[in-house]
Amino acid sequence: MRAELAALLEGLVGAPSLELGEAEQAVRDGVRVVGARLLAAGLAARGPGHAGPRVACPCGGAAGFEGYRPKGVQRLVGWVEVRRAYYRCPACGRGACPLDAALGLERDGHSPGARRLAAEFGARLPFAPAAALLAKAAGVRLSASTVRTAAEPAPARLYVEADGVRILGADGEGKEAKVGVVVPVRRTPRGAARGATSYVASFEPAEAFGRRLALEAHRRGLEGAAAVAVLGDGAAWIWNLAAEHCPGATCIVDWYHASERVWDLAKALHGEGTAEAATWAEEQLGRLAAGQAAALAAEWRELPCAAARPRSATSR
Repeated sequence: MRAELAALLEGLVGAPSLELGEAEQAVRDGVRVVGARLLAAGLAARGPGHAGPRVACPCGGAAGFEGYRPKGVQRLVGWVEVRRAYYRCPACGRGACPLDAALGLERDGHSPGARRLAAEFGARLPFAPAAALLAKAAGVRLSASTVRTAAEPAPARLYVEADGVRILGADGEGKEAKVGVVVPVRRTPRGAARGATSYVASFEPAEAFGRRLALEAHRRGLEGAAAVAVLGDGAAWIWNLAAEHCPGATCIVDWYHASERVWDLAKALHGEGTAEAATWAEEQLGRLAAGQAAALAAEWRELPCAAARPRSATSR
């Protein structure tokens, strides 16, 4: 760092033809580079936040140490990489880095100082001009949508939905497209107000699609949301993504697929097309709509279904 400072001073002294504005810019850029190095060294000296082989999890379980994960953080002096100890709870799937809380880091990758400055600019200007002025004045480069996220209040609830849709190509071969939906709901003096719906879609595998959907959820306020709900059709890949990117979220099977499974169970118990199956299914769906999901699940586990496919009434 001393060498970099010396080189900066030498460059300024050795270029007397620089205008004052150019010299100011050169000094600011140099100070930011040196400041980033100094900050990185200070963070490294604090350590990665390793707290032993296990730490307590909010669910009541114990999260185990699984290694170290780097994170790029944009600070007022530029991007700095932070090395953090990562823990994951086998009981609830929640993952966390204790150092993040100590440093005030959130999932968006911006330091508290950068986030606070973005909020101040975004509160006074339209988001796109605020982002441009922030880059020019402070060297902090953010997108207009990121400035919007920093300036707007966190949603009271955030709904995230994911699903797979099979699309046929011109050759007749099918390919699954994964689609995600994000909807924030905010409190207003007149009650809850649903925000604009945003979408993401791709032909990527679940892991890559999950990162894409998580970025959109963070852009819409995932980090600060008071409550998060993930809606899906019950597929394992959706719940796995929810556990990884939305730990602590309430996972909900959508009504269409839940009722579809109830009807499958009715057919397996009473036979397809029978009056008994219809009566039983309607009763179960009524109880499900009334919020008795836990009680129903316990009862269903005790039902005498020996096969997954529907059975005839005479074979019960």
